Amino acid sequence: MVRRSIVVAAASLTLGVGVAWVMFANEVRTASVLDVVLVLVVGWSFIGAGLLAWQLKPGNSIGTAMVVTGFLRFAAALAQSQNLLLFAGGHALEVAYLAGVIFIVLAFPGGHLENSFHRWLFGLAILAVGPLDVARLVFGGHDPESCVGCPTPLVIEVVKAPGIARVLELALFGLGAVVAASAFAVLIRRWRRASPRLRFAIAPVLWVGAASFVAVFLMVANHFLDDPTGDAPHVLLDVVTASVAFAFLAGLGRTR
Repeated sequence: MVRRSIVVAAASLTLGVGVAWVMFANEVRTASVLDVVLVLVVGWSFIGAGLLAWQLKPGNSIGTAMVVTGFLRFAAALAQSQNLLLFAGGHALEVAYLAGVIFIVLAFPGGHLENSFHRWLFGLAILAVGPLDVARLVFGGHDPESCVGCPTPLVIEVVKAPGIARVLELALFGLGAVVAASAFAVLIRRWRRASPRLRFAIAPVLWVGAASFVAVFLMVANHFLDDPTGDAPHVLLDVVTASVAFAFLAGLGRTR
C-alpha cells in the first residue's frame, strides 16, 4: 500500500508539472494563470484525498475513484497542447472526470452504489462523458472555428457529418443535464432520510456534491444558449469540483 501510494504520488506530481508546462508553453493559445491553477488544484486535491483514503479506509473504493478522477482531470487539460495526439486525447477525455465526481458523491461514505438506480445513474454518466463524447468527435463534432489556433484536423475524426455530430452533442448534453438533476434529487432524498448523526457525517460531501451538479447543469444550459456567460460556468465547475475533494476529507474525519 505504501509503495503504491509513493508511485501514484510521484506520477501525479510529474503529470501535474507536465500539464502546467504544456499549458504555459502554448504560445498559440495562451492559458491564464487561473486556468493552470484550477487544473492543478482539482487534480492534486483529488489524488491527495484518494491517497489519504487508501491509508484510512483501504477497503473503500472511493479512494481509488478519487485518484482516477484526479488523473482524468490532468488528462483533460492536455487539450491545451498543440500536439495533434495530445490535443485529441485531451478532447476525448475532456469531461470524463465528471463521471468520477458522480461516483464519489453517490457512493460516499460506504464506497459502493446502494441500489440499481444509482448504478444506472453512474452508467449513464459514463455513457455521456465517454462513448457519446468520443462518437461526437469521430463524426466531426469538433468545430475549428470555436477554438482559435487549435491544431487541425482532429486525428480521431473519421468522417465529417455535422448532422450526426449535432445529434450526438444534444444527446451528450441532454443526458448530462438529466444525470446532474437526478443525482441532485438523490442527494436531497438521502439528506432527508438520514439520521441526525449521519447528516453530520455526510453533510460536507452532500452539499458540495449538490453544488457540483448545479454547476454541471449551468454549464450545459450555457452551452445550449450559445455561451452567453463565456467560460464562467467552466471556472465555477472547476472551483466546486476541487471543493469535493476537501469536503470528502472533512466528511471522512466526521465519519471516523
